[in-house]
Amino acid sequence: MRATSLSVLAGLLAALIAVPALAQDKSTSAKATSDIELLGRFDIVIGDLGNRFDGWDNRDTRVYVEVDDGWRRHRHYFDNLPSAIFVLREMYGRARIVDIGVPEYSGARHEQHGHEGHGLINGMRAWYVWDDGRYSRGGAPLVLSFYDWRDADEEAYYRRAEVLDYDDVLYRLNRWAERERGRIYWRGWDGDRWNERGRWDNAWNRRWEHSRWDRHDGWSGSGVQFRIGDFTFRWEDDGHDHRSRHRGRDRDDHYDRDRDRDRDRGRDRDRDHDDRDRDRVRGRDRDRDRDHDRDRDRDHERNSGSKRTQEK
Repeated sequence: MRATSLSVLAGLLAALIAVPALAQDKSTSAKATSDIELLGRFDIVIGDLGNRFDGWDNRDTRVYVEVDDGWRRHRHYFDNLPSAIFVLREMYGRARIVDIGVPEYSGARHEQHGHEGHGLINGMRAWYVWDDGRYSRGGAPLVLSFYDWRDADEEAYYRRAEVLDYDDVLYRLNRWAERERGRIYWRGWDGDRWNERGRWDNAWNRRWEHSRWDRHDGWSGSGVQFRIGDFTFRWEDDGHDHRSRHRGRDRDDHYDRDRDRDRDRGRDRDRDHDDRDRDRVRGRDRDRDRDHDRDRDRDHERNSGSKRTQEK
């Protein structure tokens, strides 16, 4: 009888323990479902909060930014430039970028690791390739950075993309951030929701379950591809020709770049000509030195023969 009572008590105890655990599992499942539904309503999902995160150093599109809000300077780290501009707008409204570092996507300096600080180049002097057909992580535009305009132009030609300088890419990204805000979800808007450890990572992974990062193709997969036709961050899609502001300057830039290219070629030719002249001068100096040494040896032999004749 006592054994039976103990068994009943043990069963009741186990049931009491299982009920909260079951309720917790249901609550966790409900949260996960709610999170996925929330992120699924947006085409572009940005998880950057401006803090440095694990793996940041290995991101092909990473960005380091230092901003001045009028009181003090703040350092931030982002996965990509579009995310950086969007988040900075949300965090500060207006703030002055005083330093920005971006990774060189390719080129001679990239191959030789000729970088400064964080393996980055000066973003204010960089050239950017805006690839309309591909995306950064989370669905933001894919913007690649280059140290040399020629490298950027070659990549743009290969991708059928555009080359922009720093001012132009900032102008374009600010326009993008304004126009696409309704289609973007930023993690920073619901800080309390995502404070629970691992909750954001789980929601992000489920939202982009079949998507991945590829160095050439960018952020791709079924979670991205089925929305590509609906994306409207390109200039032409809002019915206005925003490029007219740049048309004259683009034409001037084209001529300037041709002029710079011709100037560089002229410098190369001049440098080659100078090198040839320098080699000729060095050759003449070597010949002169050889003639001098030959004359000195001949005089030495002549003097030595004269001394032997006198001794006889």
